[in-house]
Amino acid sequence: MNGFEHSVSGMPHSGNSTLTTECSDIWSKTLLHIQNTVGTASFKTWISKLHLINFDNNTLNLYVNSNFVKDTILAKYSDEILKSVQVYAPRITSVDIVVIEDEFKQHEHCTLNSNKVDRSATESNKFDYLSVPGSLFNKSWQTKLSNTASSEPITKIISKNVSLDKKFTFENFVVDQSNEFAYVATKDVARNSTVNFNPLFLYGGVGMGKTHLIQAIAWYKRKNQSNKKVLYVSAERFMYLFLKSLRLKNGINFKDFFKDVDVLIMDDIQFICGKESTQEEFLHVFNKFASDDHQIILSANKAPGELTGLSNTLKSRLSGGLVVDVHPSTYELRVKILQQKSKQLKIQIPECVVDKLACNITSSVRELEGALNRLVAHSTLIGKNISLEMIKDVLDDLPIAKEHTVSLQSIQSQVCGSFSISLSEMLSQTRIKTVAVARQVAMYLTKELTNYSYSEIGKLFGNRNHSTVIYAVKSIKNRIREDFNFLKSIESLKKSL
Repeated sequence: MNGFEHSVSGMPHSGNSTLTTECSDIWSKTLLHIQNTVGTASFKTWISKLHLINFDNNTLNLYVNSNFVKDTILAKYSDEILKSVQVYAPRITSVDIVVIEDEFKQHEHCTLNSNKVDRSATESNKFDYLSVPGSLFNKSWQTKLSNTASSEPITKIISKNVSLDKKFTFENFVVDQSNEFAYVATKDVARNSTVNFNPLFLYGGVGMGKTHLIQAIAWYKRKNQSNKKVLYVSAERFMYLFLKSLRLKNGINFKDFFKDVDVLIMDDIQFICGKESTQEEFLHVFNKFASDDHQIILSANKAPGELTGLSNTLKSRLSGGLVVDVHPSTYELRVKILQQKSKQLKIQIPECVVDKLACNITSSVRELEGALNRLVAHSTLIGKNISLEMIKDVLDDLPIAKEHTVSLQSIQSQVCGSFSISLSEMLSQTRIKTVAVARQVAMYLTKELTNYSYSEIGKLFGNRNHSTVIYAVKSIKNRIREDFNFLKSIESLKKSL
């Protein structure tokens, strides 16, 4: 365990208190620099909410008390924070902000009115850590004190502050071809009391169902394997608790906090990327679980090998188990989800509305369910049935409520993917049957879904004349009338666009 990294100033270790004072001094100067840059009003409103955790290698770690504040600061002021800290610590290359709940900041025993730390407290069986308030208008620094003898085990702290969503069970998970393997794999791990895959690693985009599945494992084991101690924790909270443990003065080994856990479930592992000390400690925990044949279940937004800022050792460990891709939802899956949701809410939703939502809200299942909830709430409150017209009124902030324009690029990309050909092949002069049919389909969809003329389409598909496009469109229309399976394929392409 490295404690606080000293790469910021280049000074040698001379004890944590000296290094903490050095880091705090850099942060105070940084705050003054930011205030002069963004102005007093913006500083008071946003920057003053930031608190220093530490300088870990080349990263400045800060915390705030809400996601809203974090998101706003990252969106508006992240560049200014980085530029300002680099004035005093040129080796800092990134800034990381985490959210820390208020329950860890309730026991405040003393206030320091200068830059000197009260040594008398640290001579007892207590531990302290320095929290530098973001506001320069608060002249005091606060030292948090707690008695280690009476403090709760970290496993209890995690369990107390991380609750499982009651809806995230296997029974409530809608299965389709796109997520069937992920569902089967997680349920197999949940059912088995022995470890077959370690770790089980789920990855995919936002709102694809990763959190639902890994929490479903926790619910299943809690119900059917009560002798198993299951710990569910986000990677962000793991990192915070590790940083908290660094401030203990009695040398407690962080991995000992997990010694009684049989199943460790960690969500959003990508949050420890770039955090070398946290990764090192997580690797200790990982190796201990693996050697004891205890189950590890992880999720991330990318596959292990694609996670930038993750050590090669960890990438190798994470890739050594069962890695499962939770694919984006299909149109059919989104329809099933909406139908199940409507049954749960005991409300009738017209098929045209289900089709409209399923066709247009494709980025996230969470966003899809949110849109339906808004429609149901509006319908219930004003006493009107859900309709296509209601979509325009209630979901006016979503693209679904606006006129949907399909681009030529999206048509060409979608058709090329469906026929497994490249764009250069589609635009070439080749007459290979597969390429020729794909080209005709793309021309047909372009004519159907855009405002391009026959002549314009011809130019966009390799400078062909308008008669070629007319022939292509007519050929596809004829085949649609004669071949039902081909019609279904075209309809599927349209819905995906």
